[in-house]
Amino acid sequence: QPDSFAARSVALNMAALQAGDDLFAEEHYRDALWIYRLVYPKEILKARCERQLQRLQRTIEFVREAQDGRYRELLRLQENVAEIEAEIKAIEAVENYGEELDFRIGRAYMEIRRYWEARALFLRLYEEGEGDRAEEALSLAFHCSVQIKPWDRALELGAQYMEKYPGGRFYDNISLTVGQLYAM
Repeated sequence: QPDSFAARSVALNMAALQAGDDLFAEEHYRDALWIYRLVYPKEILKARCERQLQRLQRTIEFVREAQDGRYRELLRLQENVAEIEAEIKAIEAVENYGEELDFRIGRAYMEIRRYWEARALFLRLYEEGEGDRAEEALSLAFHCSVQIKPWDRALELGAQYMEKYPGGRFYDNISLTVGQLYAM
């Protein structure tokens, strides 16, 4: 495989995800959060590579049209194009980790008690997600809201969860917590 910046960036992202997971498992939540924040979503990497490829192709056309003997530069540009194309293939081969990365960042925010950020992230994941992931995201947003006073938003999210997922995986805990909030 060609040694290119984008191919290294894909490898760097995968290594950063693994390092973040290892730190999270060791309960170094702040460090894990910093590592996770270094990881670029797959779509951004691909878009940047495609823009770079277009720029390089335009530069190659310009150098060819100039015909001023810059053959070494032309060869280097063509090598860069091949590397970028290999990077795009490497990015496409990687499974999309964007949603999972957002969940990991949200969990890290929760663990370091940054509940506002975690709740906002989980609510976005709930709105974009479906199935079990959406249910989990809504329940985590609820649990973050319980930590933030006043509890109006927590009660709202709890009612939303109970209405949307009657008999869901987290229903018992959420309904109990909502009851306790009303009692307080």
